[in-house]
Parts: sequence; C-alpha cells; structure tokens
Amino acid sequence: MKKILLVLLLISPSIFAQINLGTGQANDWTLNKQVSNLTFTTTKNASKTEVQSFQQISGTIKRNVASLVVNLNSVSTGIEIRDERLKDLFFETKLFPQAVVKIKLSNSGIEMMKVGDIKQVELEAELSIHGVKQKAMVSTQIIYLESNKLLVNSIKPLVINLQAFKLLKGVNLLCEIAHLKSINAAVPVTFNLMFTQQ
Repeated sequence: MKKILLVLLLISPSIFAQINLGTGQANDWTLNKQVSNLTFTTTKNASKTEVQSFQQISGTIKRNVASLVVNLNSVSTGIEIRDERLKDLFFETKLFPQAVVKIKLSNSGIEMMKVGDIKQVELEAELSIHGVKQKAMVSTQIIYLESNKLLVNSIKPLVINLQAFKLLKGVNLLCEIAHLKSINAAVPVTFNLMFTQQ
C-alpha cells in the first residue's frame, strides 16, 4: 500500500496540491480575462429583460483577499448609443470609471481544497460603485481545476440595489431620454471567473 501511494505521488503530485492563498508574491493569483465574464440583467417597462456585460475586467487574489476591478467604460449592450448613455448618464464614468469588489477569503475553508474539489460557500463582499461602498453576501461555487487554476462562479445572481448606490438619478435620465416607462432598480449580476496562480 505504501508503495502504491509513493508511486502516485511521484507520477502526479499536483492532484494532492492544496490552494495556496499565502502572503508572498509568488502565491498571487491573476484573473484570466479571456475566459472570465461578468454580466448584468436589466428589465425595462416591467417586461423586457436584456443581458449586458463588461468587456474589460481584471482581478487578483492576494493575502487572502480576492479583488475584481470592472472598467465601466467597457459596458456592452450590443447598441452603441445605449452604451454611451449608460457611460455618460448612468455610471458617470468621467467621475467614477471603475467598480471594485473585494472579498475576504480567510476562514472560508477554501485553502483546504485539493485539485478536483468543488466547494459552495457564502462570502461577504465589499462593493464600491459610483462612490458608494456597500457590503453584500455572495453565493459562489469554487472549483479547483488544476494546481494553478481556480474557477469561481456565482450560484445565484447578486442583486444590486441601484438606490443604495445613488444610481436612481441616472435611471430616471435614461427613462426620459429613451421614452421608457420604467427601468427596474434591482439589477441581478452573475459572474464566471478563472484565476491562474503566478
């Protein structure tokens, strides 16, 4: 039995590797932008629902904290004029060009995961949007794919309350200029994030 275990360790030591969320630079994780995505859903006139995304997001995991930076100027709805209105009237990107999310991973048990493990965990996130900071619980599924790849998905949408982030003024402006009756002030956000260890 000991010989079998020794052979397994020599052949494929990575399958026994645990996630390293240490403090050294060599242990940092970086978001793979090519395979990661962040989307949000809007509902206007009470019935028409559309899914939009951001084309530029970046992120890291350092010192037990996962950080995600969203370039709000990269908002993509599929309609250029609507993108410009969102940037100028809603997000006011000249004043607030980024949204930032920080999630503490300490005491989550993530560091005990091994390659192939799947873990569902509720994590507290600090959201910084439009100059306002709020905390929210995020339901995530974490998959340790390989010794240097970590997939973090939302299990259910994180619902952003636009009023809490002082974004209702922008909503009203969008309704007025687009001749809409209403835009839902609760916006569900979903994500699929791939982190690679450096």
